[in-house]
Amino acid sequence: MEIRLDQLRNSYYEAICNLTKIEDIEAALPTSAYPNFCDLIEGIIERSYEELEYLNGELLEENDPSMREYLEEGIRICESRISHCQQKLKEALESQQIKEDIIPEDISEKHLIFATTDSGRTYFERDLKSVPEETYNDVIACVEMLKNGMEESNVEKARSFSNHPKLSGLHEIKSYQTRVIYRKLTEDCVYVMLVRQKKDDNSQIDREMPINRKQSTATQFDQIKKAMEDPVKRNEIIRQNDEYTGTLLTQLKDEKRI
Repeated sequence: MEIRLDQLRNSYYEAICNLTKIEDIEAALPTSAYPNFCDLIEGIIERSYEELEYLNGELLEENDPSMREYLEEGIRICESRISHCQQKLKEALESQQIKEDIIPEDISEKHLIFATTDSGRTYFERDLKSVPEETYNDVIACVEMLKNGMEESNVEKARSFSNHPKLSGLHEIKSYQTRVIYRKLTEDCVYVMLVRQKKDDNSQIDREMPINRKQSTATQFDQIKKAMEDPVKRNEIIRQNDEYTGTLLTQLKDEKRI
């Protein structure tokens, strides 16, 4: 785990080390829903301080005016990056403390019931073939937020579709560009239909994919909803899907294709 965490730290550091605008750095950083988010940010800050120390050392020994100007600009950018990352870390730590201290009592874990194809394979597995492995942490974040019932209290990460009648009853939870689309089966069960990467705000695929998936799974959704009325069938459906959820998360955390 430590090796993988170091790799992630280095990857994110390298992604932002040449960026000069705060908005670009913000877009490149992981979201606070990432597993080990604080550890990642601390690693980026540590690497940035090493860079800052190096630049300051070079500046002390440099006499050429143009090179001094170049180094001074690098120092300014590095200091700005450190300041921004420190603020992100502070906000994340405060958010964690708030969740620990005042998490609403009505938030409870959900059972994830996965939509399946005619062959019996989950649509989630099929969709993951189109999801880059480097975004698996975002997939994990979405699944865990949904599983932990946090979608009901996190309006920034979750929403209900209301802009098209064909999307009625669909909900979305997100982490960065990753989206998981689901429907509510019961108070403690959600029907997971789709995982995808958002293309852009005007993507026709982004608009049509949830509609098509809702249509193709409508009969199955109704059948499962009816079956959940039988306590024996409900328990078996939940048992199978809870087991699948655990396997899914384990494989994603190991960065393995499902």
